[in-house]
Amino acid sequence: MKSKGGKNMLKTNKEKVVKWSVQGKIHHPLGGGYRITHEGIPMILPATGGISYNVKIGDSAFGWAGDHVLICFEEDVLENLAIDDKIMIKAYGQGLKLEEYNDVKLMNIDPDLFKKLEITEKYGKLQLPVVAKVPPYLMGSRIGFPSAFSC
Repeated sequence: MKSKGGKNMLKTNKEKVVKWSVQGKIHHPLGGGYRITHEGIPMILPATGGISYNVKIGDSAFGWAGDHVLICFEEDVLENLAIDDKIMIKAYGQGLKLEEYNDVKLMNIDPDLFKKLEITEKYGKLQLPVVAKVPPYLMGSRIGFPSAFSC
Protein backbone atom coordinates (compact mmCIF):
# COMPACT_ATOMS: atom_id res chain seq x y z
CA MET A 1 0.00 0.00 0.00
CA LYS A 2 1.31 3.40 -0.88
CA SER A 3 1.30 6.29 1.54
CA LYS A 4 -1.45 8.79 0.67
CA GLY A 5 -1.06 12.39 1.80
CA GLY A 6 1.55 11.50 4.43
CA LYS A 7 -0.64 8.77 5.97
CA ASN A 8 -0.15 5.07 5.52
CA MET A 9 -2.93 2.97 4.09
CA LEU A 10 -2.11 -0.26 5.95
CA LYS A 11 -5.12 -2.09 7.38
CA THR A 12 -5.08 -2.60 11.15
CA ASN A 13 -7.46 -4.10 13.69
CA LYS A 14 -7.98 -0.70 15.38
CA GLU A 15 -11.70 -1.32 15.86
CA LYS A 16 -10.86 -4.44 17.93
CA VAL A 17 -8.33 -2.74 20.26
CA VAL A 18 -9.82 -1.72 23.61
CA LYS A 19 -9.82 2.04 24.24
CA TRP A 20 -10.20 3.01 27.86
CA SER A 21 -9.68 5.80 30.30
CA VAL A 22 -6.68 5.58 32.59
CA GLN A 23 -6.10 7.94 35.45
CA GLY A 24 -2.87 9.11 36.90
CA LYS A 25 -1.81 11.55 39.54
CA ILE A 26 1.03 14.03 39.35
CA HIS A 27 3.52 13.26 42.11
CA HIS A 28 6.93 14.44 43.14
CA PRO A 29 9.69 12.83 41.09
CA LEU A 30 10.77 9.61 42.74
CA GLY A 31 14.41 8.88 43.32
CA GLY A 32 15.93 6.43 40.90
CA GLY A 33 18.67 3.96 41.64
CA TYR A 34 22.33 4.55 40.99
CA ARG A 35 23.37 4.38 37.36
CA ILE A 36 26.85 4.38 35.93
CA THR A 37 27.36 6.69 32.95
CA HIS A 38 29.35 5.59 29.93
CA GLU A 39 32.20 7.64 31.41
CA GLY A 40 32.09 5.49 34.57
CA ILE A 41 30.58 8.20 36.79
CA PRO A 42 27.92 7.07 39.31
CA MET A 43 24.78 9.21 39.37
CA ILE A 44 21.15 9.17 40.44
CA LEU A 45 18.57 10.43 37.96
CA PRO A 46 14.98 11.13 38.95
CA ALA A 47 12.59 8.42 37.90
CA THR A 48 9.06 9.15 36.72
CA GLY A 49 6.89 11.87 38.18
CA GLY A 50 6.82 15.61 38.42
CA ILE A 51 6.09 18.28 35.83
CA SER A 52 8.63 19.14 33.15
CA TYR A 53 8.54 22.77 31.99
CA ASN A 54 11.47 22.88 29.60
CA VAL A 55 11.41 19.48 27.85
CA LYS A 56 8.52 18.69 25.55
CA ILE A 57 7.44 15.79 23.38
CA GLY A 58 9.31 16.14 20.11
CA ASP A 59 12.48 17.56 21.70
CA SER A 60 15.67 15.58 21.28
CA ALA A 61 15.92 12.75 23.79
CA PHE A 62 19.68 13.18 24.00
CA GLY A 63 21.77 15.50 26.14
CA TRP A 64 19.30 16.00 28.99
CA ALA A 65 20.26 15.43 32.62
CA GLY A 66 16.99 13.76 33.52
CA ASP A 67 14.43 11.18 32.57
CA HIS A 68 11.48 10.94 30.17
CA VAL A 69 8.54 13.20 29.32
CA LEU A 70 5.34 11.17 29.08
CA ILE A 71 2.52 13.66 28.53
CA CYS A 72 2.53 16.99 26.73
CA PHE A 73 0.34 19.92 27.78
CA GLU A 74 -0.25 23.36 26.30
CA GLU A 75 1.62 26.12 28.19
CA ASP A 76 -1.51 27.59 29.82
CA VAL A 77 -2.52 24.15 31.13
CA LEU A 78 1.03 23.32 32.21
CA GLU A 79 1.25 26.45 34.36
CA ASN A 80 -1.90 25.46 36.24
CA LEU A 81 -0.84 21.87 37.06
CA ALA A 82 0.06 21.00 40.62
CA ILE A 83 1.33 18.00 42.54
CA ASP A 84 -1.59 15.66 43.39
CA ASP A 85 -3.68 16.82 40.39
CA LYS A 86 -5.44 13.89 38.76
CA ILE A 87 -5.28 13.39 35.01
CA MET A 88 -7.51 11.14 32.94
CA ILE A 89 -6.18 9.92 29.62
CA LYS A 90 -7.96 7.97 26.91
CA ALA A 91 -5.57 5.27 25.80
CA TYR A 92 -5.56 2.16 23.68
CA GLY A 93 -4.50 -1.14 25.15
CA GLN A 94 -2.08 -3.59 23.62
CA GLY A 95 -3.05 -5.67 20.62
CA LEU A 96 -2.87 -3.43 17.54
CA LYS A 97 -2.02 -5.64 14.56
CA LEU A 98 -1.43 -5.28 10.85
CA GLU A 99 -4.02 -7.40 9.09
CA GLU A 100 -1.75 -8.32 6.18
CA TYR A 101 1.49 -8.76 8.18
CA ASN A 102 0.90 -11.26 10.99
CA ASP A 103 4.62 -11.56 11.73
CA VAL A 104 4.99 -7.82 12.52
CA LYS A 105 4.42 -6.85 16.18
CA LEU A 106 3.11 -3.35 16.92
CA MET A 107 3.81 -2.25 20.47
CA ASN A 108 3.20 0.93 22.45
CA ILE A 109 1.74 3.03 19.66
CA ASP A 110 -1.64 4.70 19.38
CA PRO A 111 -3.51 3.50 16.29
CA ASP A 112 -4.14 7.10 15.15
CA LEU A 113 -0.44 7.97 15.46
CA PHE A 114 0.45 4.77 13.58
CA LYS A 115 -1.76 5.85 10.67
CA LYS A 116 0.21 9.13 10.41
CA LEU A 117 3.54 7.38 9.89
CA GLU A 118 4.76 7.43 6.31
CA ILE A 119 4.92 3.65 5.88
CA THR A 120 4.96 2.28 2.34
CA GLU A 121 4.98 -1.21 0.94
CA LYS A 122 7.49 -2.22 -1.71
CA TYR A 123 8.00 -5.72 -3.07
CA GLY A 124 5.91 -7.15 -0.23
CA LYS A 125 7.99 -5.45 2.47
CA LEU A 126 7.22 -2.50 4.71
CA GLN A 127 9.38 0.59 4.44
CA LEU A 128 9.37 3.54 6.80
CA PRO A 129 11.63 6.54 7.22
CA VAL A 130 14.39 6.25 9.81
CA VAL A 131 15.29 9.46 11.61
CA ALA A 132 18.00 8.02 13.87
CA LYS A 133 19.40 4.72 15.07
CA VAL A 134 19.33 4.30 18.84
CA PRO A 135 21.51 1.65 20.47
CA PRO A 136 19.58 -0.85 22.62
CA TYR A 137 21.19 0.28 25.88
CA LEU A 138 19.65 3.74 25.42
CA MET A 139 16.11 2.49 24.89
CA GLY A 140 13.33 3.69 27.14
CA SER A 141 11.57 2.51 30.21
CA ARG A 142 10.98 -1.23 30.54
CA ILE A 143 11.63 -2.19 26.92
CA GLY A 144 12.42 -5.86 26.75
CA PHE A 145 10.84 -6.64 30.14
CA PRO A 146 8.67 -9.79 30.19
CA SER A 147 5.57 -7.62 30.73
CA ALA A 148 6.17 -6.08 27.31
CA PHE A 149 5.19 -9.41 25.76
CA SER A 150 2.09 -10.12 27.83
CA CYS A 151 -0.39 -9.25 25.07
